[in-house]
Amino acid sequence: MPALSPTMETGKITQWLKKEGDKVDAGDVIANVETDKATIDFVYQDDGYIAKLLVPEGSGNIKVGQVIYF
Repeated sequence: MPALSPTMETGKITQWLKKEGDKVDAGDVIANVETDKATIDFVYQDDGYIAKLLVPEGSGNIKVGQVIYF
C-alpha cells in the first residue's frame, strides 16, 4: 500500500478498478483507497500487468508498505 497522503498510516481498498491479468499504463487509476481523511485514487506509476490482487476489495487496516498486488 503506497502512502497516498503525508499522514497516511493505513488504508482501505474500497474498489479495485482493474482485475487480475489487466494491462495497466502509467497514470491509470487501479483502485480507490479510503484513508483517515478522504477516498483517493491509487494511480499506477509504471506500465505493466496486474498478475495477482493480494488484498480483497473492502479490506481495511492495510498498512502503508504492505504488498497489495503484484
